[in-house]
Amino acid sequence: MTEETPQETPPASLTREFSVGRVLANSFSTLNSNLPSFGLLALILMIPNAYFIIAPLGGSPVTLGDISNPLAIAGVTMVLQVVFGSLLSAMLIYGTFESMKGHKVNIGDLISKGLAVVFPVVGLAIIIGFIIALGMILLIVPGVILAIMFYVAIPVRVVEGRNIGDCLSRSEKLTKGHRWSIFGLLVLVVIISTLINAVAGGLMAIIGNLPLMGTILYIVSAYITAFGSVISAMVYYELRAAKEGVDIDELSQVFA
Repeated sequence: MTEETPQETPPASLTREFSVGRVLANSFSTLNSNLPSFGLLALILMIPNAYFIIAPLGGSPVTLGDISNPLAIAGVTMVLQVVFGSLLSAMLIYGTFESMKGHKVNIGDLISKGLAVVFPVVGLAIIIGFIIALGMILLIVPGVILAIMFYVAIPVRVVEGRNIGDCLSRSEKLTKGHRWSIFGLLVLVVIISTLINAVAGGLMAIIGNLPLMGTILYIVSAYITAFGSVISAMVYYELRAAKEGVDIDELSQVFA
């Protein structure tokens, strides 16, 4: 993937307004139409999460081989979650653009493209997480602002192949002027996720089988995680369409 040269501001006729409704509608459509591939990858890469969801519900002690220290287990789990989560994001961002272009999404291609950028994406995710954590320490609000400011940094890395500093700067510029819209979108995503979890919780209460409850919770969590990756790709695309007049054909050329 080659680094793209920032475009000059296009004529207004080539741009369009950033639309929260369009982002949500296109994200649901893209995820659901590619659910066999996107969902399978999410289920596989969230295995660390599954272990810690299902095992306690089944009454099994949570251990990792000979490791039983809670802090050690938490540390190993966090590392795996960051690595696997970053890989999943990279794969689904690529898959989202392929799907939007009308191409059939191939799991082998998703894995290949994801593995090609996993280490820089992991590094970027760690740095963004650290920056947001520092902001959260400062009465939460700065952390929320930083999270929105750098929301599309990972799609920038996947699509444009920039270094970490440029990814952060590029995300800051792309989100500028649209941060309230992005904030509102993320609030809606939280509400939708809460409703999905509530429905799943109701089903689990009816079922009453603890291991099965954990399995349902895991599947729901995988779906919501996949949805989050697709949303970030859609926001990135909408921001570039709004600010630079880029269409999906032009954007997807970097994956050729």
